[in-house]
Amino acid sequence: MRNKSLIVEYVDPAHGFVVGDGCVSVHDVPKLIDILGVSDCDPTFEGEYELTAEDFSCLAREKISIKLLHGRPTSAGTVRRAVLLDDLPYVVHTNRELPLMLEGMKPLAAFCAIVRAGDEKIHPWESMSPFVQNGQLTEHSFLLQNDEVLTKYQLYSLPSESWRLQAYELLMRSGQESGWNESMERMQGSLLGYSEEENDMYINKIFLKVRE
Repeated sequence: MRNKSLIVEYVDPAHGFVVGDGCVSVHDVPKLIDILGVSDCDPTFEGEYELTAEDFSCLAREKISIKLLHGRPTSAGTVRRAVLLDDLPYVVHTNRELPLMLEGMKPLAAFCAIVRAGDEKIHPWESMSPFVQNGQLTEHSFLLQNDEVLTKYQLYSLPSESWRLQAYELLMRSGQESGWNESMERMQGSLLGYSEEENDMYINKIFLKVRE
């Protein structure tokens, strides 16, 4: 699939997380470029762009078909070129953390961001706060210093899986001290709720290739 199609990710406007995705044929890329008005700044469509309800209506009028791959469509989303992760035969949790956790399908979610003075950026994990307050999720955060870079890790777990919070922090601190390796990558995947089979596919198709 990679580089042969565009990926549309449908976003739930209520919380901003992905609840479905689909693909657009590479043959429709020129039409999509015109609709989004990026023919001058991005003629080969290398960026990622927001899609509004009006954009989706325009796609339908222009007969640009979106093949639904997972989940459900909504009236808002983004579109981007397919990347290596899209080749995996299972649903990757990235940007889908909250809906997966509320359905009980994901035990732990981990987010991180570099800490900068005066940074007022809205982080995706802020949508998780109401579910911590009502007891559906448990949260934990910690900081890691690497040279001059300070990174904040924000974690969320299902209440029955809260042991994963401390385990994830220990894994990240160990990786920083001793160096990240394949075993740690597998452990991270397991903590985040991926199966052993999914970890195998990710390691073989992504992790090892990237490190070559």
